[in-house]
Amino acid sequence: MPVISVVFDDIEIHKEKFEAIGKVENNVKIKDVREEKINDEKYVSFVFEFTTFYYSQSSEKIASIILGGRAVYKDKEKVMKNILKEWEKNKKIEKDRMTEVTNVILMRSQVEAIVAAKEVNLPSPVPLPRITPNEVPKEIG
Repeated sequence: MPVISVVFDDIEIHKEKFEAIGKVENNVKIKDVREEKINDEKYVSFVFEFTTFYYSQSSEKIASIILGGRAVYKDKEKVMKNILKEWEKNKKIEKDRMTEVTNVILMRSQVEAIVAAKEVNLPSPVPLPRITPNEVPKEIG
C-alpha cells in the first residue's frame, strides 16, 4: 500500500453547549498535495482536514472536532511526479488513488476523533457496533 503514514499536525476540539445530540457529520477534505523529503527520500504528502460537527436536535452546531494532518505516500518516482503534476494543474487526483488515500485518512482520523470525543464527553462521532437482546450469541459447548 503506497500510504505509509498518517501524521496529525493539528487537533482542535470545541464544545459550545451540553445538549442532546441530534446529528453528527464527518467529512474529509484534501487541502493540498506536495512533495516532501524525509531523509533524502521523496514522498508525496496529501494535506488533509477531517471534521466532525455535532448538531443539536434543533440543528444548532454545538461541538466540533477538527483534525489536520498529512498522509505520506510513496510510489515509483514517475507515479509521484504525475500525481504532483495533475494536482498542480487541475487540483485533482486520479479517482482510484484518491479513494485509497481518503480511505486510509478516514480510518485513522475516525479513531483519533473517537478518542478526542471521549476526552470532552461527546458521543463517538462514528457508530460503534452494538448487540441487541435478540442477537446475543449462544454459548458454545
